[in-house]
Amino acid sequence: MRLVVAAAVTLAAAGAGVVRLLSDEQAGDVTTVAMGPAELSSSLLTTVESCVDRFPEQPVFDMTHRTALRKAELAVAIEHEGRATALFFAEDGWVACDEVRHGRESSGGFGGSLWYGQKDWLPGPVERLSASSSELEGGWVMAAGRVSFRVDRLVLEHGNGNSTGARLANGAFGLVTTSGDVQPDAELVAYDATGSVIEREGVFEPLSAPSRCYTDPTGKVVHSRVVEPDTDCLPAERWKP
Repeated sequence: MRLVVAAAVTLAAAGAGVVRLLSDEQAGDVTTVAMGPAELSSSLLTTVESCVDRFPEQPVFDMTHRTALRKAELAVAIEHEGRATALFFAEDGWVACDEVRHGRESSGGFGGSLWYGQKDWLPGPVERLSASSSELEGGWVMAAGRVSFRVDRLVLEHGNGNSTGARLANGAFGLVTTSGDVQPDAELVAYDATGSVIEREGVFEPLSAPSRCYTDPTGKVVHSRVVEPDTDCLPAERWKP
């Protein structure tokens, strides 16, 4: 579970923070949503390469998993107002690398989780894995994660009548609002190809923690917030990048 608040950034403690110098171009105010390595801006390319280079060599998730990051595993990279996030889908788990740019310097850290048998399954049509906001529950928002094949369109409703569409590619989504008017009750709304709403959830709800349980076709619980979930589970949705 992780929530990064851009006004006072808190990083999941999977890696130590570092400080590095940036060029004037890289330190500038750029807004980009890149769906994979081929779409990286010059500043996001620097961020992603730094994430790969800085990822700790020691076990990150536990004493046996030493997941290494590769640029080819990048799913989503987002930058806005001096903040950047890169989301990787690695073999053992997912990793989010965060960077905060302070003038010509930057600092950052890592967060993530092992798949724990959940790589092929989603808790519903949408699974948020990374989210940032300029205020505690509002302002401008960055978010990224996974979507099932059923999601044809994903929109963040700001809670005041405005909305921002997400980009979708290879089973992932990424979005950033360029306006700072997102309200505490803002929701991510997913639509299928017919235009029907198939998912609606608050963007500020706890990350990666479904409110109920989900099972695969064999009946095995693959997503749950509680240790002993209720028997009234929903079907998990298959994920394929």
